[in-house]
Amino acid sequence: MVWQKSEVPTFRHISLRKTACNTPFEDDKGQKGEGTSSLGAEMQHLLPWWLPTLILTVTLISSNRDMESASTETSWVADSRKLELHLTGPYCLPGGTCQLVDEPILPLPLTSTERSECDQSVVGSTYPSLLMPQVELHSCLKHLIPVKVQGVEPKPITFKNRCTVRSTCQKASHSLPRWLSLGTGQQCIDFEQVLPDRIPINQMTMVQLTIRTLPELPFGAKYKCVFGAADPIDATVTAFGLSCPTPGVVGRPVISDTLDHVFVPLSVRSSETNKDFVSRNFAYYDCGRHTTCMECVKSQWACNWCVYENKCTHNTSSCQRNVVSGENVSMLHMLQQNPAHLMTHGANYCPQFHQPKDDILLPNNVPKEISLEVDNLPHPQAGHTGFQCIVNIEEAKMMVPARVEMNRRVVCDKTTIKPLSGPVEGGTLVTIEGSNLGLKEDDVKGKIRIGETPCELIHYEVSVRIVCRTGPSEGETEASVIVGNEAGYTESSVHFSYKDIQLVGVFPQLGPQSGGTQLAITGQYLNIGSTITAYLDDLPCFVNSTQASSSRLTCITSRSGGPHRVRKLTLCIDGANRTLEGNPFNYTMDPTIMEIKPLKSFVSGGRMITVHGTNLDTILKPEMVVYINDELTPTNKTVCTVLNTAQMECPSPPVNGKFHQWSRVRRSEQKFPRSLQKYQETQMALQISFIMDSVEAVKDLEKHFQNLRSQLIYVEDPRFLQFPNQMKLYKGDTLVIEGENLNLASDETDVNVTIGTCSCNVTSLALTQLVCIPPEVQPTGTNEIGFSTGNNLPLVVVRVGQHLRFSIGYLRYEVIKPYNFPPEAIAGITVGATIFIVLFVIVLVVYRRKSTQAEREYKRIQIQMDTLESNVRSECKQAFAELQTDMTDLTADLESSGIPTLDHKNYIMKVFFPGVSDHPILNDPKMKINTPRTNYDTAMLQFEQLINNKCFLLTFIETLEAQKSFNIRDKVNVASLLMVVLMGKMEYATDILKALLLRLIDKSVGARHPQVMLRRTESVVEKMLTNWMALCMYNYLKDYAGSSLFLLFKAIKHQIEKGPVDAVTHDARYSLSEERLLREQIEHGMVTLHVVQDDLDEKIQCKVLDCDTISQVKSKILDALYKNTPFSMRPSIHEVDLEWRHGRGGHLTLQDEDLTTKSLCGWKKLNTLSHYGVKESAVMSLIPHTNDTYSTGTYFTNSLTPIITVNGDVESGSVIRIYHLVKPMDEHHYHTNKVSERTHKAIPEIFLTRLLSTKGTIQKFVDDFFNTILTANDDLPPAVKWLFDLLDEAARRHSIVDPEVVHAWKSNSLPLRFWVNFIKNPDFIFDINKTTTVDSCLSVIAQTFMDSCSTAEHRLGKDSPSNKLLFAKDIPHYREMVSHFYYDVQMLPQITDQEMSSAMQQLSVTQLGEFDTIAALKELYIYVTKYNDQVLDAMNNDLHCKKMHLAHKLENVACTLEGEETSTC
Repeated sequence: MVWQKSEVPTFRHISLRKTACNTPFEDDKGQKGEGTSSLGAEMQHLLPWWLPTLILTVTLISSNRDMESASTETSWVADSRKLELHLTGPYCLPGGTCQLVDEPILPLPLTSTERSECDQSVVGSTYPSLLMPQVELHSCLKHLIPVKVQGVEPKPITFKNRCTVRSTCQKASHSLPRWLSLGTGQQCIDFEQVLPDRIPINQMTMVQLTIRTLPELPFGAKYKCVFGAADPIDATVTAFGLSCPTPGVVGRPVISDTLDHVFVPLSVRSSETNKDFVSRNFAYYDCGRHTTCMECVKSQWACNWCVYENKCTHNTSSCQRNVVSGENVSMLHMLQQNPAHLMTHGANYCPQFHQPKDDILLPNNVPKEISLEVDNLPHPQAGHTGFQCIVNIEEAKMMVPARVEMNRRVVCDKTTIKPLSGPVEGGTLVTIEGSNLGLKEDDVKGKIRIGETPCELIHYEVSVRIVCRTGPSEGETEASVIVGNEAGYTESSVHFSYKDIQLVGVFPQLGPQSGGTQLAITGQYLNIGSTITAYLDDLPCFVNSTQASSSRLTCITSRSGGPHRVRKLTLCIDGANRTLEGNPFNYTMDPTIMEIKPLKSFVSGGRMITVHGTNLDTILKPEMVVYINDELTPTNKTVCTVLNTAQMECPSPPVNGKFHQWSRVRRSEQKFPRSLQKYQETQMALQISFIMDSVEAVKDLEKHFQNLRSQLIYVEDPRFLQFPNQMKLYKGDTLVIEGENLNLASDETDVNVTIGTCSCNVTSLALTQLVCIPPEVQPTGTNEIGFSTGNNLPLVVVRVGQHLRFSIGYLRYEVIKPYNFPPEAIAGITVGATIFIVLFVIVLVVYRRKSTQAEREYKRIQIQMDTLESNVRSECKQAFAELQTDMTDLTADLESSGIPTLDHKNYIMKVFFPGVSDHPILNDPKMKINTPRTNYDTAMLQFEQLINNKCFLLTFIETLEAQKSFNIRDKVNVASLLMVVLMGKMEYATDILKALLLRLIDKSVGARHPQVMLRRTESVVEKMLTNWMALCMYNYLKDYAGSSLFLLFKAIKHQIEKGPVDAVTHDARYSLSEERLLREQIEHGMVTLHVVQDDLDEKIQCKVLDCDTISQVKSKILDALYKNTPFSMRPSIHEVDLEWRHGRGGHLTLQDEDLTTKSLCGWKKLNTLSHYGVKESAVMSLIPHTNDTYSTGTYFTNSLTPIITVNGDVESGSVIRIYHLVKPMDEHHYHTNKVSERTHKAIPEIFLTRLLSTKGTIQKFVDDFFNTILTANDDLPPAVKWLFDLLDEAARRHSIVDPEVVHAWKSNSLPLRFWVNFIKNPDFIFDINKTTTVDSCLSVIAQTFMDSCSTAEHRLGKDSPSNKLLFAKDIPHYREMVSHFYYDVQMLPQITDQEMSSAMQQLSVTQLGEFDTIAALKELYIYVTKYNDQVLDAMNNDLHCKKMHLAHKLENVACTLEGEETSTC
């Protein structure tokens, strides 16, 4: 049809807009009106390639009609992009009229040339097109001519979104294009592109709006995106327009039940005018509305069909295996997500029936197979058993088995006889359905057979149904079913088969004792017969017959009483029994969960959660579940990957829907300030549980693992911002990617950044920034999977966890171009360099003069340091010579008097129960021999018999350690009491110790740091090892190593007492400890006293210091008088007084505090020899202490308010405080203008050289002691060799190849648990007095010995403690000694069990009867009483204890205590 020129209509209004979908051509009202032309798809090929296809709404007015009479509006659609274009202002229309949009005015005459030109733009098309001619759209714009109405030129404005004059447009000159002038060629503001213009209903994303000529806004104003009825969202201005996030999922409109999408208008609004000045449609869609593959992939959205899940989705990451990609999914999207989806793109790849040529007809009551040809038939995967046909006949649904032929034809079976096969042993119940099967049971009884094999009648329904049990067959055969009645015999067309069942194997071969493991039994003919049962030994395995195939059968294991090995699997199919021998399956301990980390995840899930536990590898497919505590239905779950028996990884389940729902509820309930709402709303805590077969404990972690943190905190997803303009220049160093919430639930290991196909090494992840190091050379222009990007630039992609993917933009490496310097620049650089050299020479001269002066100062300080070093060296030499002389005398005295070693009983008490002097075990056991035996004694003897049972004792210890209230003090006490009880049975005690040690080693090997075993006392075995070693080493200490330790103690004590020692603070001039170093220059002198005692024939000389207090002098005189007499056998300083004898009859009793004591500002200074004026060769005597004197008690305290005993009365020292050498600075009590007596004459660090002086003096004695204890000779007890061999053997058994681990075990067992204890506490073996100052020095030596036993290198610097620096040069030598000692012990002849037994028996004989074992047993029984229920439960649960009735025997002990007959208990 061709329109004539006279019939060309006139347009009153044209509006052009894009739509989001392809819809059939119809008008706005859904009807075709009169005078409407159907243009259809013929429009499409007329459009220029660069123009979007438009939906046009046209109002037609015929030229020969009145302008007010309008015809029906017509519209059509041809593309998915959207555009809205308003032609405003005066313009030319066909017919020679000029119109203003929406406002008709009087027609303005045009010239004939103008009218002809305008008419030609419409008329001439051979197509029935009124709106779009063959010329391009922009060619018609030249007909837009300015028209003045009453002298005013109307023009369009932007933000007001209307046509007006310039004077009415606010801020028209503020920026372009706020007011558009028609004559300048400016274009109206409009969308050029919206990307994306459609999203799934539950997805969040950023929408990029490309808008040409976007005006600038004044300060403080901003653009907003408005999605339908949702709240306006602030937009970000980009180089090409705007960028804004989509509204929250909760506030989106609801999609109608009959549709799969909903449109909302997307508008851009300025906060300046609060008006929408540009708008178009935006689509939300839901692929899940489609239930068939054809509907899904042919939808207008980017929907895909998951074949095996049988669902339609936009996100293919949730699909397994086969995916049919939708016809509207872009190729680029498939390349980025999964290129494999290109192979199955479009509806042609959907599984579908091949339409048969003829209708399928089924005769009534006649069994018949149905054969259907299927295209794209999926292949069954693991867990699938095949296909079934679902036949709907007259609204009745029937499911029948189906088989596949030639991979594309499905044959639905007949169901007249079932089953169609059974075992050769018979016993199968065969159901025969049909008609005329007899009128009564007797008609067919005995007349049913399969071939020649009879089938016993079991059930009969008149004429229509028979159930019979097959008899045995001689072998595999196939025969028809024959049924007889009075009329004769009927033979079925369907044959029944006898099969010989075969068993091949079982998988998996491990499972938890709680059951629930799905076993796959493989073999042949496993799906035949009518009834199938399986057993693991005597435990049923529940068969799922619906998933049975000929070669595979599945069953679910039942609960077992405990871990055990299954000897055989028995499969029973009707009358056939098949067994699989040889341990086909093992029940193991149920898995436990020990630690879950990290406990934070982003909402979309996919963050790897590491789970630590035990026996995790027994579960084939563990699942992590998250749920809200008060909800029964889990929120979501994911499948975990088991790494080994103690570790598995689980991706955190996504909880997007629940999180948004929870956020909405929380917002409505919030009562706190708005500033805190964002933080409160961004975290949601969900409880974690696991599905591990039928293990119930892991389903409720909060109940069964109370110390386990099992809440997973969900926070908002991280958001990475794209590069500006989608591209960034890389200039070297690092790449910084901006974002939000980046590290709320992620760390560097969770984030993967790729540049092209190369990795960008992530070095830092902050809240708003990610920093990574790109490769040195720019990667090729691809995405992360190697597909070209088209612009020769690599794409930067950030992946967080398994689900989140962010395309950041393209990265361009900046190439440094060579630059040719002009001559002027070279001249300028030369002049600058000359000036720099002149300035450098001047600075050098000044620096040289200053450095010369500094060098002179340095030489002066160097001379002072050399002098100081020389003085220290000479002091050390002199002190060492004096010490050697004194120690030589001491050694000679030792040879005559011997070392004051403690007896065995006191030694054991010191080691086992330090600080306890009145323990019940000290009662003399011989005193009870003649006394009558009480019920308690009888009960304890019964309890001792239980202690002597190894099974009881090990279970008892294990049960105690499992109790939370059983603390470290209890563990130490139990270990000591046990060793006291077992001292007379050392062989048995050694066996118990070995069992506990091996158990501890097994536990430690699985830990992260096995070398820390035995380092701390965390269980009973550590203290037992210490006590056992002390028993074995007593004679070695007493006869061999004790002398060197005693000499070391004496050397330290002698060296300390040569200098001033503060009696109150215990700081000393000569010390190895910086904490006990006297940092003051105390003036003192040596005084030799002549001690006269009535019971001695001659005077004894004693060297003291004139700054010593009277108590210190008494102590030194007692040392001189009694020398190596045991400390407990000599008088105390509080039992004697010091009397100064001068001339004839001159006697003066000296005291620490008397009437002559000096007092200053509330501080009293203790009296010293210099206070009394005692000179050289003064005569002193010790006399018995009397109470009439002005004597004070112990003042050795660090308290500011000591308790002072005066004349036997106790007074508080809250007002008068005492000091000895240095008065503490106290500004509150000390207000005077006089110079303080504690004025420092030098900085305290200068006196640190005294540490070196002391160390150099006693160095020889430290070396001698270390040489003694680190020598492997014949004196070494066999227990050491036995223990070290035990540790070596355990390391070999556990395949530990790291020598440092075994070295650490040996160091922790002997040096740390024994020698360090005796170095710090020599009073454990010697009867001596250990002062606080001596104790601090011994601690330094003990620390040095510990460092020597460690293989770790400790870096020392200027800030290291002085105690570490003191022996820093000696520690490498000591370490070599320790290593040689361990090697020498290893090379010693192996201790046989007989030798070890003999040695332990000898120890038992010597130690028998030292302590009251009944008292020790009573103390032990307290723990039995405290944890009675737990101990009894442990005895009943342990099989060995149960066999020996140990729980009953323990109850008998309680009965004996209560005086009851044991038989009645």
